[in-house]
Amino acid sequence: MVSIVGRATPQYVADMGILVGWAILSANPAALIIATGGVVAFALAPFAEEPWLEEIYGAPYRTYRKRTPRFFGFPSRQNADYSV
Repeated sequence: MVSIVGRATPQYVADMGILVGWAILSANPAALIIATGGVVAFALAPFAEEPWLEEIYGAPYRTYRKRTPRFFGFPSRQNADYSV
């Protein structure tokens, strides 16, 4: 199965979409400010998690990170090792 949502958990990407949709539907400037802060927080979260994941899982995580885009895109098939 190929996913275009990357290694930043799909929940982060969905939460960003929810916040943007909420800001648009509410048509409230305060909602836009809050949603912007939330989107920034969700966009930065993977950068905080990835060093920890690399420390815990090591080489398999580095391989996964090389072939999987962070947020959106298609997985890379170059030098991909699909073993578990």
